[in-house]
Amino acid sequence: MLISRFGSANVDAAVCKNAILGATLVISAVPEMCLIENVQERVCVTLFALITSRNDQLARVALQCTRSFMTLGLKGGSSESAQITGAAFIRILLPALLCFITSELETLSCNGLLDEVVKVMLVPCFVSSVATMSLIVSVLVRVSSTPAGAQAHATVLSNLLQLASQHQIKFREMMAYLSPDVRAALEAGFKTVLLSSQLQAQPDGATNALASTPGAVLEESLAPKIQLKSFGSF
Repeated sequence: MLISRFGSANVDAAVCKNAILGATLVISAVPEMCLIENVQERVCVTLFALITSRNDQLARVALQCTRSFMTLGLKGGSSESAQITGAAFIRILLPALLCFITSELETLSCNGLLDEVVKVMLVPCFVSSVATMSLIVSVLVRVSSTPAGAQAHATVLSNLLQLASQHQIKFREMMAYLSPDVRAALEAGFKTVLLSSQLQAQPDGATNALASTPGAVLEESLAPKIQLKSFGSF
């Protein structure tokens, strides 16, 4: 496939973009195309080559296409072939994305692609087992808790908080699978994100008062919609 050679050959970026968008359109309409030998593997190799190409525009397009492929089986009335194809894309691409964000977190934070990468990585959480969700969450929490992940911390935790609010029952079950250090880091991160949101929403005078409030009283005054203690009651 022509675009799978991007980065190692002189291939025009516009050709790459149009080719991967065309492939996404065809496979989304006819997922049975992936039953042809090596088609799905070649598409995945191409997607990952573009995501890691250092071309931010191509990487963003490839991430959008990756999300489309991963969600093939999530749409209402999806055919059996669409569900099988979507699950296969998740199985092939998720491990590569987990490794990618671990090694390139700082770069992704700087070029503005981190939020999109995290959102794509969280797609399997809507269909996969609780154990798989815990693996994804653990990797994201660990990498964002490193010194290199300081800039990424708020982005990662905000996305996880959104996931927790959308799937509260499954998320609570998932908490039991986390190691104690990841679980503590996640709960602390949620508190930080919620506090930051509350501070930004307050007038200047109220912000100063809130910022000086003792910890226990502060938690009570925030009254978050998601009760963190409910995630830790196991």
